[in-house]
Amino acid sequence: MRAAKFDIIVEQGSTYNKRIQWKDSSGTAVNIAGYTAFLEVKNNKQETAALISLSIGSGITLTTPASGILDIAITATQTAAFDFDRAVYDLVLVNGSTKYRLMEGNVVLSRRVTD
Repeated sequence: MRAAKFDIIVEQGSTYNKRIQWKDSSGTAVNIAGYTAFLEVKNNKQETAALISLSIGSGITLTTPASGILDIAITATQTAAFDFDRAVYDLVLVNGSTKYRLMEGNVVLSRRVTD
């Protein structure tokens, strides 16, 4: 399975929310009950330090696992601290020893004008 390419725009100082549903190649929802999930944003793919790391209970919620639905949330406080123009991210789901990179792409920061 190849990771889906999806660029996101984050508005600085605002909450970012994204709902994702994982479906297999036939369009059937993948049951993600029991999976763990991780999302990291980094300056570039070679960087070792993450600008932000999300996981289950800390920015990622398995909303409807049987239907493959999860929610990603980055708080307004977290986005207010972002200080980049463009970064990269990926979303990884883990089931036992198997890892699935579901999504990857750029993160574009839309800088705020009003505090």
